[in-house]
Amino acid sequence: MTNAASTPNPSSGNDPNKSNDALPKDIRESIAIANAKSVAEQPAMLSNLNFANLMTNHNLSQQNALTNQQAMYQLAITAIAKAVNKVSDLSPTEGLAIAKLDTSNDVAQQIADLKAANRDNNSEEGEEIEEEE
Repeated sequence: MTNAASTPNPSSGNDPNKSNDALPKDIRESIAIANAKSVAEQPAMLSNLNFANLMTNHNLSQQNALTNQQAMYQLAITAIAKAVNKVSDLSPTEGLAIAKLDTSNDVAQQIADLKAANRDNNSEEGEEIEEEE
């Protein structure tokens, strides 16, 4: 007696030689075409991914450069503003010094008196020289 489970029966569809016929031919062709299409599209998809990565890196580098440029401009404006403030802002002692130059500066007054005395002496000497002649 033979075992029916171990012996392949051509009418039952369990024939190992007919395993390729389990799927219809048109389905097998469509699977092969889809596989070929995915293999053919892979370089284009990788190229697109590479291009997207390149654009992202370029965009980030431009943003970084712009941020650094703005920081340098802000630093330069701060330095210029500090220098202008230092030059144009008078402290109370500087204001007093300027006022003393114009009004009550003892040293300046003494120098002015000496110059006036010198002019007077020179003019008197000039008159004496004219009288002698």
